[in-house]
Amino acid sequence: MTRPEARPDEDTRPLLKWSHHPLTKRPVTAAAVIVGVIALLAVVQVLYGHWSYTLAATVGLMGALAPYLFPNRYQLSEAGVTWMNFIAPEYKKWSRFIGYTAYPDGVLLAFPQDLRGRILKGVFLYYGGHREAIMAIVARKLERPAGTKLPANEARAPRRRH
Repeated sequence: MTRPEARPDEDTRPLLKWSHHPLTKRPVTAAAVIVGVIALLAVVQVLYGHWSYTLAATVGLMGALAPYLFPNRYQLSEAGVTWMNFIAPEYKKWSRFIGYTAYPDGVLLAFPQDLRGRILKGVFLYYGGHREAIMAIVARKLERPAGTKLPANEARAPRRRH
């Protein structure tokens, strides 16, 4: 999980707010996931025999599956993007993102993760019925799709290995 950035004093008035709950979109898959989680927790309890191991497994599974099991809330503003799934909201300024990739069910906003900016991470925003509005804001705020070559003044030369 990335650390949330400090909220800027810029205009954080929401341009668009929405929520999306993936668990409710595919009931058969949701039932299979819930049954699988319960079965896995039962196996942990049987194998280790102590409630503390089952509790640790529960916390780990809930952390990993939180974006699927719980509603995701999103907010786009002039200053940046805020998203919250289970525990705490996270925020990134538009200037931190280097591009986007549109998919049928959402858009991935990419940002560099390591010091050299070569490994990309991202925030996936599910459309939740707001595809046109979301893409209009993202296309206005981010100039290029992710994966396109950076302009020469932004490109970084790869390090040589000895």
